Amino acid sequence: MPVPDFPQSLDTETKSQRRSRFKRAPLPNSLTRVQQRDIEILEALYSYRFLTTSQIESLFFNTKKRAERRLRKLYDAGLVDRIFRPVVVGSAEIIYVLSGYGVNLLSQETGVDREEINEARLKSQNQKSLFLDHFIDINQFRIALTLSCKTSNYAILFWKYENELKNVNEQGVLISDKVKDPENPSQKIPVSPDAFFGLETSKGKAYFFVEIDRATMSNTRFKRKMIGYTRYWLDGAYLEKWGYKTFRTLTVTTTNRLPRLLEVTGEIKEKQLLPILYFTDSKNITHQALFSDIWKTPNDESLKSIV
Repeated sequence: MPVPDFPQSLDTETKSQRRSRFKRAPLPNSLTRVQQRDIEILEALYSYRFLTTSQIESLFFNTKKRAERRLRKLYDAGLVDRIFRPVVVGSAEIIYVLSGYGVNLLSQETGVDREEINEARLKSQNQKSLFLDHFIDINQFRIALTLSCKTSNYAILFWKYENELKNVNEQGVLISDKVKDPENPSQKIPVSPDAFFGLETSKGKAYFFVEIDRATMSNTRFKRKMIGYTRYWLDGAYLEKWGYKTFRTLTVTTTNRLPRLLEVTGEIKEKQLLPILYFTDSKNITHQALFSDIWKTPNDESLKSIV
């Protein structure tokens, strides 16, 4: 498909044998043709906001080399931008985001309003490294979910990130839902998951909150966060806002932290609601394993599936 007002050619190779990771190759300006897969990559960057090379490979390519080659062309053509995270040793995997030219092309090809796409792109700029690492982990779960659904013939009804779950107050500030703290009635606990999604399987529809735990929160704070989910159910706030009767909260954490989180969560007084709190090791988040018996609930030794 022809692409007007395009800054670089996707099909002309640079004469240089070695190209900088941080600069676009000096390719000649020319009209070019992009593949349908290129548009799908741009759509994914709009939807996921940030994606690493290996994540894009999982979604669209058979090998990392092919993914790197095509992404380099999209970068040199000005359709995507790159983010490099600081590391102490070696180099972190490149993160890709939409560029301004990518916004224009995607709007042209999909009909989605340019300002809507660009607003999402601008929100993705100038993010701190810690936030990026967390968001990449959230997207790793989402990719595993997407690929698992394809092989299991399940359907993702919707996916919403944290900011999409918040309300806007009179001052235009995003705020989370809150519930009363049963241990301190004068205080309220924010219900602020990393994501929320709906799933349709042969057994029916199910709804899930997602928590990606990177061990940056104290055990006490984490327990309070889980209490918030139990109160969200008991107080009826969840049903009132979303119109669904039930949900589960899926927490993905590290190998070392998993036993401790199960232990402190098992101390929650509302024992009857502990079965809605699911936990697993981040190593289990693959499209082959996501719907298998990899999940644990507090005070229960058996392994469970979420479907």
